[in-house]
Amino acid sequence: MKKYNTEAVVLKKINLKDTDRLYTLLTKEYGKMSALARGVRKITSKRSGSLDTINHVIVSISETALGHKNILEVKCLNSFKQIKVSLDKSLKAYYLSELINKTMMEGVGGERIFELLTKTLTTIEHDEKELATAVANFEVNYLRLLGYGVSYNELLRTEKKYLAKMVNDRLTATFDEKFKSLEI
Repeated sequence: MKKYNTEAVVLKKINLKDTDRLYTLLTKEYGKMSALARGVRKITSKRSGSLDTINHVIVSISETALGHKNILEVKCLNSFKQIKVSLDKSLKAYYLSELINKTMMEGVGGERIFELLTKTLTTIEHDEKELATAVANFEVNYLRLLGYGVSYNELLRTEKKYLAKMVNDRLTATFDEKFKSLEI
């Protein structure tokens, strides 16, 4: 059995059985991964609050020879409280989480996408006025990192008020996917 610690952002959680949850994480070193947290739904669990969606955490993972991952310990680095108290900020942050979860395969990603996400979440948390610009900037850079470049000339020709729609249309067409968090 292999054990290691990694920095991660919680992208998604799914309830399993009575007390377990399966988490999807974007980790700094290993990209996107899924890991099981046993007993995390018990009232006495100390890990539950730290594993909230979009939290920036350090997780201790054990991996079996078959590749099954279990979360052993969690330390929350940033819970992005200011995002979670604002509906508009929450929608933007959950959209970024959903975008990464739906468009990235397990084991893909790494430090550059992780840094882009944490930087964007920090911007969303502290900047009231430029939320749409921060999200559009994330989308453009995320597409570029995945190899689906958006022409900077096209971006420069686009008026600022239409930029978010143009980039979102490109994402929807590229991945042939609708994002629930945008429909709220």
